[in-house]
Amino acid sequence: MVEKGRHQNIDRQFRYCPSCLCNRDFYIEDEFHMLLVCTLYDELKTQCFLQTWLHCEPNMELFYTILSSDDDLSIFALANYLYRAFESRNTFIKNYAYIPV
Repeated sequence: MVEKGRHQNIDRQFRYCPSCLCNRDFYIEDEFHMLLVCTLYDELKTQCFLQTWLHCEPNMELFYTILSSDDDLSIFALANYLYRAFESRNTFIKNYAYIPV
């Protein structure tokens, strides 16, 4: 939503994650949230993330480490996660209508 909301002229502070909003959690859906925080992708993280990533607290240092890695295994793990996460997000949005509060 951080990008889509910009195109729809939604104030940044209201670009909430659709999945979290269903649980009445008001998180801005940005890259950090999608990659490390959102519970919609917890199972995918377990399947796709490298073990070193799984055992770290979500923080900006981890975020930058994941995104700046030039290791082939890390790049593949990230690409696999992102592809599957976007599929999950699209399925969630298609199947579960949400009403913003």
